[in-house]
Amino acid sequence: MMRLGRSELSTGEFVDRDEGLERLSRVELADVQALAAELLSTPLSAVVVGAVKDGIVDDVIDRDTPSAS
Repeated sequence: MMRLGRSELSTGEFVDRDEGLERLSRVELADVQALAAELLSTPLSAVVVGAVKDGIVDDVIDRDTPSAS
């Protein structure tokens, strides 16, 4: 029941299990690769909520960002 309500609220449509599986089966490797390339080509961003030690976010971003050299 929760899945039905969540689906309706988040997408505005109800997709039953069979339709969801059918849609999933149409996804090709090239679709996943294209989405990954698109997501990885944009700059990284971070959102932090709550108490965080100074510099911890900078350390993570610096570690995961390719150097410009």
